[in-house]
Amino acid sequence: MRAGILSMQRVKNYGSFFQALSLKNTLEEFGATVDFIDIKPGKIYEGIEFKDRGTKDWDNQEFVDFRKKRNIIIEEYAKKYLNLSEEMNYKNDYDFAIIGSDEVFNCIGNGNIGFTTQLFGDNVSKYTITYAACCGHTNYELIEKYNLQNEVKKSLEQLKNISVRDKNTLEFVKKISGIDANENVDPVFISDFDKYIEPKEFKEKDYIIIYSYDYRLCNEKEVEKIKAFAAQNNLKTIGLGLYQPWCDENINVKPFELLNYFKHASYVVTDTFHGAVFSIKYNRKFVGISRSSNKYKFNDLLTRFGLEKQNLSDIEQLDKVIENEIDYQKVNQIIEQERQKSRKYLKEELEKAKEGMVQ
Repeated sequence: MRAGILSMQRVKNYGSFFQALSLKNTLEEFGATVDFIDIKPGKIYEGIEFKDRGTKDWDNQEFVDFRKKRNIIIEEYAKKYLNLSEEMNYKNDYDFAIIGSDEVFNCIGNGNIGFTTQLFGDNVSKYTITYAACCGHTNYELIEKYNLQNEVKKSLEQLKNISVRDKNTLEFVKKISGIDANENVDPVFISDFDKYIEPKEFKEKDYIIIYSYDYRLCNEKEVEKIKAFAAQNNLKTIGLGLYQPWCDENINVKPFELLNYFKHASYVVTDTFHGAVFSIKYNRKFVGISRSSNKYKFNDLLTRFGLEKQNLSDIEQLDKVIENEIDYQKVNQIIEQERQKSRKYLKEELEKAKEGMVQ
């Protein structure tokens, strides 16, 4: 069966790479031949202006070089492991297609993509579903503001099944279409990436990962508190694949090296969704700092795994929250349950598509 995945696979981002690789591997395991479908850019609508995105210093040549090198690394891995080519793929003749994961429903104020009915299911393949789709900071009120309800509704109705990854997106779909969507975890949780990690001894130790978009975790109070905690515990602060000028070291890593760093970290401080996903997957002590731009999916993720207490609302509580004892035996049971649930959903939908081909 020819299957397509319509996602954010060209975004130069570690989380985007891993969620795409996980879905690809899962579909191939179920016997599909997989390509990635590219997004047809749509109309740009003005969204919400967030003040917590950080301000990048483009005069800092170290940062500019760091960012350029990171983007080249991720692009090379996407070509190798996702089989991406320079040529865009807009084919819609696949037997089966998945829209997702990532913020595929985030259609207002989302940079260069804009609003396109393709991402809601319009004319994608012969049998199209979503998996762990997310609308990010887009909400019903923004869709209503630009009078896009009918276009979104008609597109969603073309889907054979809908899966989302957070309550905000669940309510978004329900309000627009009346459809009760499935809830599934981010694809990173459903795959084992250990086979990609080199078995050689990992030598780095006694470090705390700072995982935040370039220059975003640079609030003076936050920085002072994190540096003080690191000093008290004789830890090195590492900006891992993402640049923070105050860290002891900023390290450009290949995607599978990034996972190895997470696996061996003493602690993690993150304000990104996938930073929390990696921390949970590899059972690390961590704190999550929820931002206005990602609060829906971020808070929902922590709640799903019973980790609300790791959401750091007051930086002064860092020492206390990061040392919380996390019951990872219970968390891992939830991960396994969600993994089985997700694999069942994907396999059953793939089988339905195959049955439709025979009829």
